[in-house]
Amino acid sequence: MQKRDYVLAMFEDFGRALARVLRLGETRQFAEAWVEVGHAAEEFLGITTQQLETMLAADLIALARTGNGEEDTARWLLLVELLQVSGDLYQQEGREAAAVVFYLKALDVATQVSQRRERLPYFITRFDGLMLRLDGYVLPAGIGLSLMRGYEQAEQFAQAEDVLFHLLEDHPGDESILEAGLSLYDRLLQLSDFKLQSGGLPRDEVEESLAELLDLKG
Repeated sequence: MQKRDYVLAMFEDFGRALARVLRLGETRQFAEAWVEVGHAAEEFLGITTQQLETMLAADLIALARTGNGEEDTARWLLLVELLQVSGDLYQQEGREAAAVVFYLKALDVATQVSQRRERLPYFITRFDGLMLRLDGYVLPAGIGLSLMRGYEQAEQFAQAEDVLFHLLEDHPGDESILEAGLSLYDRLLQLSDFKLQSGGLPRDEVEESLAELLDLKG
């Protein structure tokens, strides 16, 4: 089987596995749903549910790696999806704190593996879905800054700014966030008016926000 055919077949099989998990969750058969999560984790990623629960994002990324660029990207997409679905299951069970941990881990994986530009298009929609699930929660600074850079790379400048201001509000006094914001606006000001407008952040808004951050810096 050619590599691309193998990847497509893997996604189709994984999609069927996730569909089983979702059906079981919808009917509140949670024990059976978690068994299916475990099967999917081991079959498609070589990861146990305990590892999914306890390992950091960077370690899960390394564990799911095959050494093949296209297959790595595919497996990391599956990892993000599985973490997100696990969070959804916890949410259905009423275990909100556990759900948030999984959503944050999924976002951490997605932002880390998408730092190479060619991978970004595969993960940018995952950013949006996870941010909806994390609405109202505090993002850790490191994950938030990676997310901001991802939106910037994708030329979604308004979203990058939204993340920045949430971070500034949630982590007052964190100089690293302030400096990252100043650097962001310096880079944006080097772009054309057309590109800024296309990214949802016209030049006058960039200049206003930069002035606001400079006031904060004092």
